[in-house]
Amino acid sequence: MTLGEFLEELGEGSCANLISVFNDGKVKDSKRKKVIRTVNTALDKLYKDFYLEEDSVYIALQESQTRYEITKEHVMTEEECQAQGNYNKYLYVGDDFRDVMSIRRVSTDDGQTLPLNHIDNPLSIMTPRFDTIFVPLDLDCKALLVTYRCFPKHLENDGDEITIPRTLYDCLDAYVTYLLHKQLNTKDSETVGQTYLQIYNDAVQAILTDGTIRDDYVDDCVKFTERGFE
Repeated sequence: MTLGEFLEELGEGSCANLISVFNDGKVKDSKRKKVIRTVNTALDKLYKDFYLEEDSVYIALQESQTRYEITKEHVMTEEECQAQGNYNKYLYVGDDFRDVMSIRRVSTDDGQTLPLNHIDNPLSIMTPRFDTIFVPLDLDCKALLVTYRCFPKHLENDGDEITIPRTLYDCLDAYVTYLLHKQLNTKDSETVGQTYLQIYNDAVQAILTDGTIRDDYVDDCVKFTERGFE
């Protein structure tokens, strides 16, 4: 489903009576940015409530450096690294960087999975923050692959795909409807909003109970040698 298709379903369904936001089933131009921000907020909520996606970054380890932050400011694409002719200064990923929710696994350039937050293990990787790792200085490798639970890529245009399982479409609809009613800040809208929040919570619990969505998604990783490490 695309963002445009979702907004049409929203305007013709659960939000049809929100005349301050929708007109004849379509988002008013003056409310468009606000509604898209609301959809992105709801997607963030789904990614927090369900383990939906992982991403990975490669880190070229630096001599005498132990702290590495996995943020957009510290990441370059592989093409940017190649253009500069130096892989040794940056983390690098594919074309799109997803914000980090939590670090899940760290592996060496020869495929060895390292322990996480094991205080008594001298080779353990420590995660003092959700987006930061501390690497032992005596770790014998040139690069690390850090796999992390990520937030969704935010939507901007009607043609952008909403990449969640179909099972969660109703959840997304319910949570967006809740947020849009809440934003009106009236007694009646608050009552309607709370109804949709309960619909969302019940749907989430039902999905988690029956195990419809797995919580062990793992993205295929490209070999280190294909990323410049021998």
